[in-house]
Amino acid sequence: MMRCVWRWWRRARRLGWILFIVAVSIGSVVFLLQALAADLAVARLSGPDADPAGLAAAKEAFDRWTGWANIAALPVGVLGVVIVLVEKLARSRSTVNDATGLTAELAAAIHNTLRAELVYRQARNPAPIMVRWSATGRPAAGWDAVLGDGTAGAGLPLILDGDAAGIVTRFRDLPNRQMVILGDPGAGKSVLAMLLALGMLEKPEDGQPVPVLIAVNEWRARSASLEGFLARRLADAYRKVLADAGDPDRAARWLFEHRRILPVLDGLDELPAGERGEAVRQLEAYGLHGHQLVVTSRAAEYEDAVRSGGTILTSAAVVEIEPVEAPMAMAYLSYPEMRRALWEPVFEKMRSDPDAPVSRTLTSPLMIALARSAYRADPHQPSELLGFTRQEAVSRRLMDVFVTAAYEEPKGGELPAKARRWLSTIAYHLYERGTRDLHWLEIQPDLLARHPRVARAGTVLAGMLLIVGCAAPAGAAIGRLADVVLVTLVLTTGIAWGVLGVAAVETSRAHRWSRWWFRRSTFLPTTVVACGLATGFLLRDLDYVLVATLGVLLFQVLLSSMKGLLRNELDLMLRRLTYGSMSWLAIGLSALTKTTFGVAFALLTRQDRAGVVTTVVVYGTTAAVASGGWRRLQFRLTQLRLVLAGRLPLRLGRFLDDAHRGRAVLRRAGTTYQFRHVLLQDHLALEQAVEDTRDRWERGDESAAGRLTAMLTTLGRTEEVIDVLRRRWDGGDRYVANQLADLWAEQGRLDQALEILREAGADKRKSARSDREHLARLLAEHGRIDELRSRADGGDKAAERTLMRHLTGAGELDEAVSRAISRGDADMPLVERLVSSGRFDDLRAIAETGEIFSINAFLTHLVAAGRTADAEAWLAALGRQADHGSQKLNSLLLEYGHQDAALRRVRAAYSRGAKGAGRWLAHVLSRQGDTDAAVAVLRKEPGERAAADLAELLIDADRIDEALAVMNDQPDVVPAHVVDDLVDRLVAGSRAGDAITFLRSRVATGRRNTVDRLVALLVRQGQLDEAVQVVREFPEDARDRQTVTRELFDRGRVDEAITLLRGRDLVDLLARAGRDDDINTLADAGDSDAESWRIDQMVAAGRADEAVALLQAKVADNGGLLWPLANLLGQQGRLDEATALMRRNADAGDTDAQAWLDAVEEGEPLWRRGGA
Repeated sequence: MMRCVWRWWRRARRLGWILFIVAVSIGSVVFLLQALAADLAVARLSGPDADPAGLAAAKEAFDRWTGWANIAALPVGVLGVVIVLVEKLARSRSTVNDATGLTAELAAAIHNTLRAELVYRQARNPAPIMVRWSATGRPAAGWDAVLGDGTAGAGLPLILDGDAAGIVTRFRDLPNRQMVILGDPGAGKSVLAMLLALGMLEKPEDGQPVPVLIAVNEWRARSASLEGFLARRLADAYRKVLADAGDPDRAARWLFEHRRILPVLDGLDELPAGERGEAVRQLEAYGLHGHQLVVTSRAAEYEDAVRSGGTILTSAAVVEIEPVEAPMAMAYLSYPEMRRALWEPVFEKMRSDPDAPVSRTLTSPLMIALARSAYRADPHQPSELLGFTRQEAVSRRLMDVFVTAAYEEPKGGELPAKARRWLSTIAYHLYERGTRDLHWLEIQPDLLARHPRVARAGTVLAGMLLIVGCAAPAGAAIGRLADVVLVTLVLTTGIAWGVLGVAAVETSRAHRWSRWWFRRSTFLPTTVVACGLATGFLLRDLDYVLVATLGVLLFQVLLSSMKGLLRNELDLMLRRLTYGSMSWLAIGLSALTKTTFGVAFALLTRQDRAGVVTTVVVYGTTAAVASGGWRRLQFRLTQLRLVLAGRLPLRLGRFLDDAHRGRAVLRRAGTTYQFRHVLLQDHLALEQAVEDTRDRWERGDESAAGRLTAMLTTLGRTEEVIDVLRRRWDGGDRYVANQLADLWAEQGRLDQALEILREAGADKRKSARSDREHLARLLAEHGRIDELRSRADGGDKAAERTLMRHLTGAGELDEAVSRAISRGDADMPLVERLVSSGRFDDLRAIAETGEIFSINAFLTHLVAAGRTADAEAWLAALGRQADHGSQKLNSLLLEYGHQDAALRRVRAAYSRGAKGAGRWLAHVLSRQGDTDAAVAVLRKEPGERAAADLAELLIDADRIDEALAVMNDQPDVVPAHVVDDLVDRLVAGSRAGDAITFLRSRVATGRRNTVDRLVALLVRQGQLDEAVQVVREFPEDARDRQTVTRELFDRGRVDEAITLLRGRDLVDLLARAGRDDDINTLADAGDSDAESWRIDQMVAAGRADEAVALLQAKVADNGGLLWPLANLLGQQGRLDEATALMRRNADAGDTDAQAWLDAVEEGEPLWRRGGA
């Protein structure tokens, strides 16, 4: 009943507002026209031949009409204020009285929306794909947490499985009714969530909350709460329904507060990486309060979010969508029946080879759906998919054919090519903005411009000239052309700067309220004042400036206060209009209101015709520009440029609607458009990026060459990749040889591949070694052993190593052994192969050349066989590496239990006075348990190493005081691990003071490597100030400062901790303290660690390309940024650019850069290991 009353009251109120505005507008126009007529009469009768009686009558008429206007203004103003106050009071006290009716209407609206969207996505076509799902093995809660009231445990995940038809039942079986749906890209997560919501709406339970699908890609969890974000999205999407219950925002909050909504959150993986951890924490808190919840995400991104957030959704069942089975995929693709025969070759491949690229691709619901749409009609033949050797290539071909088929016409034509180009431009715009939601007025003036700066400046200039051109005729009509043009130009320039300035501070959608306040509180009033000053300048009338400006400002205040109350009513009335109609209406209303008041004041101050015209021009033009006209004009000029370039359609709105409703290429998410899937968006964006990057490269931008190669490789356009690489090679870029050779080799053009590697390997560059290794590998892989052998004989070490590996792997051991003997060198694979083959004579022959691996292996063979005498005899005759062999034999004798033989050998060596024999004797004696004898030997043995052995032996024997005495006598010879062992024993024996004294003595004698140990011990003993003093005294040696600074930080002594740190440690502490501004200051000053932190933050926020551009701009001045840049390029798949950077440094003698290149060549790049 209350909802019915409220609905009728809202309609009556809307009608009342309309009548009030119409009445005021008509009255204002009547008063203005009558006053204008009287004013013109006064001006006409004021000449030298004026009729006094007529002039008096005209003035009396003017005064009468202005007087009536003043009289009418009072009650109208009072009435307006009363209505405003009543509206504010009514809305502040409005509550949801009929919750059942509201949720029923909301459920009906959502049901209609979901059904329509599933139809557009072709998810309910005949023979739909039956998506299956089951419990995941990824991070999930245990049985006790999901099924009861327990907390997360280490038990097995909840076992769930089923298909799309049964997910509603299984969801309702969950006591907490919380679920996370995981899946690979294109697995059908969004559709499954929609089917879950639709199923709950079609078969509702009593008291069931209304499931609402909400895309979370724009949620910024660090700055916005989950509840607030959900309420805003619900109010924006269903404002018309919620308005029946009063204020839509208040109604949305009420529904969430009273648990009448089940949020189905789609796309957790689409949040920036830095936001996901906090998002999971908020979702966990929301779930722990007993709210029902459904979340969809890609599996890998969900795992990352769980790790970074440090929590899981402890009461949610985590399920994962399974790949579609081949029979189900074939049944779906067999519709319509007339196309089944064309699919048979593909079906046969799917049956016979499940691991084929086409078979793996057609396990994804998205790809299956695209395939049926793409090949539903001639001339497209699905058998072409069998020709691709990579799964990604199959997927991209499906997306290409899908877009083409969606726009094909019976009579043919250029529409498919044009549509693809238009869609690619839109996708590239979204890629540049880092979003999935299309807000087309946000298209930047420099989008895909050949000269971005020129495009931005040209758009602003064209807009200014257009506005000035509109104002010029009015200036000519009043004889003040120059003044009007000048003033309009100045005002337009200022407003353009203001609009662009405001846009510049729009850093995040999460801060829309602050941007709104900035615009309303500073920009519009400033514009009004500027209008008054400009008009006063043109009319030479300062009184007019004061009166007009104050009047329009007062009206602006009244309008702003009423705007919030009228917003819902205007939204409901304008939602039926197109976006363009709404924006033009808003611009027109702003221009009309300010112009009306300006003209009114002009008449009241008895301005002449020139004054009225000037007022209209200045106030009308400026108000239109300031209230949104400039932004729209800028967009239209940008659109015109893109239309002329063939990159956008002229009627963009109609094209987008058709792409959604008629072609199923786009989808709707609330009031915005999105591509059907992010994979399709990324594919089309990449195609446009290729075209744009190629254009930049051909205009001389060499940095674009690497990006172009990577993009074309991703798209599988091999011939184009080869063409680009060949042109780069001909231009002198020798770093592309490996990539070009691999592509030619894959195509069977082996001779060309080998020739380019021969030429590249002959260079004097240090990185040419990589080219020679690549050449050797290709020769071996393709059986060109004669050339490989010839190059090895000619001294090519890379060819020699590769040949040896080939001979060993091929079992050609005779030649391998011969070469090893002649070179006096062998690698471990050959040695292991000789051992496993029992060819110990060959092993002995190689060992007798002094090759260490074979010496070790041959001695191990003899000792393991019990032939110790033979081992000693053979070793006695060994020339090269005899000392190494002797030590190896002693170790082997002890390892295999021949202690007597070992003791005999070392006693004999000790008697002869052999170097190092005393230490070996002590070692053997200690192994036999004769510690006293070993100690006696070491006490007589000179040298630092003997003293270190003695200290270690005494510690092992728990003779701590003797060990301490030895180490105090020779504090500079004992290795660090022995010091650590002694300190640990002292501390364990409650002798921490002795340990501190010992460490201080070592530091004082120059053993600075013990500074960290001393600092850690002082902190552990509670002597924090003493630890700080040590760090300050030895700043270059206290490498591990975190122990002290962490303790200082925990005690609130943050500033003191900061003074002790430097480099990455300082940056980490500042980040922990939330002092991001200090880190940015360090980065601006050239600190590479701070810059790396800033880059990491940009990458985490999804701005990787921007981070790369920033590093590229700074790396020339700060060489320390080379490593972060190379690793970031590698992470982004731009490996050729990364290797080109490092090869130049390797050629300059940088061994670390060469090690980086070697790691890439071995398939273990540093960015995967967490390296710098």
